[in-house]
Amino acid sequence: MVDQHEEQSRNRLKLSAGFEIGHAAIDKEHEAIIVELNKCIDAQEAGNSIASLKQFYVFKDLLITHFSSEEEVMKAMGYHLLEELSTQHVKAAENIFEIIEKYKLNDEVNDVLNTDLMTDLIELFLRHLAADDTSFKGYLQELKYQE
Repeated sequence: MVDQHEEQSRNRLKLSAGFEIGHAAIDKEHEAIIVELNKCIDAQEAGNSIASLKQFYVFKDLLITHFSSEEEVMKAMGYHLLEELSTQHVKAAENIFEIIEKYKLNDEVNDVLNTDLMTDLIELFLRHLAADDTSFKGYLQELKYQE
């Protein structure tokens, strides 16, 4: 999935046009999530475990908040797969907490967050974009939605 995103200098992700949903608020949130994910990667690559951990939690909080706001938009637009998508969001949130447990992320972490964690975070977000949000993109196109 990463190949469908343009990589900027050194492992930076950028939302490609192909993954824009076509709803300004959702696309803006996706871009903000990518910015925070890139900050997490930056801190990890710099060897700053405290900054890595803080950025991970910013990313986590932003992603979970995004799920909620995205569902509100979809509900308002009468999206027929909202219940299924909501279930996927719950699973993604559970995956985040599994990642926290897997890497023993707590306030006393001393080790730098490793590459495997970054890979897990990137895959989690890309699965959300590829599976969940692209179906909503199709729905918006069917509605001929434009902002």
